[in-house]
Amino acid sequence: MYRSSKKNRKVFLTGCPGLIKPVSVIKYSMWLIIIFLSSYCLLVNASSQPGHNVIAFMEQAHSYYEEGDYKNASEIYQKVSTIEPSNARAFHLLGKSYGRLAQESGWLKAIGFAKKTHTAFNQAANLAPNNLEILNDLIQFHSTAPGFLGGDKKKARQLQKKLFSIQQRNKIPKDDK
Repeated sequence: MYRSSKKNRKVFLTGCPGLIKPVSVIKYSMWLIIIFLSSYCLLVNASSQPGHNVIAFMEQAHSYYEEGDYKNASEIYQKVSTIEPSNARAFHLLGKSYGRLAQESGWLKAIGFAKKTHTAFNQAANLAPNNLEILNDLIQFHSTAPGFLGGDKKKARQLQKKLFSIQQRNKIPKDDK
């Protein structure tokens, strides 16, 4: 909000309670033009970048994963999960990438990657609670990871029962791994 004073050609900004600051009409107009152009440039730049194409990101990340470049794959899956926070597949594959990084790293870095794996798998399971692949990977994590990294044998058994009931409901043969 602004009001103008004819005496001294000043504009008073009154948008916030208690804020009344005189500025010249020209400065105020320039400020509005700069804000508009900046917003427009950001909008055009964001929509024209292929980075906002989730499908292209997922394909690129999958390619990195298949080549064994888990670091780049995890970075892209992280970006996808930020752009589209309801994408269970992105969180699941992010967890798998972190898991591979944990396997390849020294024990100190592996601790951080294992915790990230657990977080990503849990997020994926929350978004797609009946996804068999996600449940299998979460069961495997809980069965093999030590307790201080989030592994939990009891939780693994609970998830195994849930997986079995989903398989029974959908008449899917039980996997004997």
